[in-house]
Amino acid sequence: MQGLCALLLVLLFYSGAVTAENTLKVRVTDFPPNYYLDSEGHWKGISVELATRIIERAGYRPVFLDQPWERGLKSMRIGTLQYMTNLNKTRERSEYIDWIGPVLKGEMVLIVRDDNKDLPVASLDDLVKASRDRRKKFGYQSGVFYSEEFETRMKNDPAFAACFEAISQGELNYRKVANGRILGFFESRIATAHRIRHHPAYQNLAIHSFVLSTSELYHGVSRAGVDDNTLAQLRKAFKLLKNEGEIQKIVEQYK
Repeated sequence: MQGLCALLLVLLFYSGAVTAENTLKVRVTDFPPNYYLDSEGHWKGISVELATRIIERAGYRPVFLDQPWERGLKSMRIGTLQYMTNLNKTRERSEYIDWIGPVLKGEMVLIVRDDNKDLPVASLDDLVKASRDRRKKFGYQSGVFYSEEFETRMKNDPAFAACFEAISQGELNYRKVANGRILGFFESRIATAHRIRHHPAYQNLAIHSFVLSTSELYHGVSRAGVDDNTLAQLRKAFKLLKNEGEIQKIVEQYK
């Protein structure tokens, strides 16, 4: 009997019952302008503002947890994390995530050093040739969805996959390109434009003309960590904020 009680307590901890205190655990990390800590140690940024407005409008309070991207997805699967932003909707993620949105439109572009902004790349095949010619790899972040074509090539084309090296934190790709360790990588246009404007270490970076993908980005809610009533309240809150123009107002502040 004691073992059964202990099991029930564990299940309650990882289930939607964690919303009993009216809090939702939201994944963040240091990645401006989406998420960053201000001088007083408070999380700010476009993704933080959007998540906060939706969650508070639904009657809950966000609690921000700093986690790498891939760990955040694993936490969403088991319910120890309940809310993530800037997600592409995929079949695999839909097995453990419910969706709110689309909230934003995202554009995944090629980032290179300024002296490589004319690199002859207009397709995925060109990436292979450029990597071989320059004898350098491109970077990619584990767990990030880039595009259907990109994911297929990474799984089924060894020559293509060999042109990339993986990192776990998105910030590392910026450093590697700036230091000339890799040839380039794909990242959000908004995030990169912000870094080039505001981060002295990245003044030598440029946004290449090659656009890998344009997609709609969603907020995700953990099925293991949030009950149906909370999900319904979050979706209702998003719909109200969107109809009132509040979502677009937040987005416009960061353009």
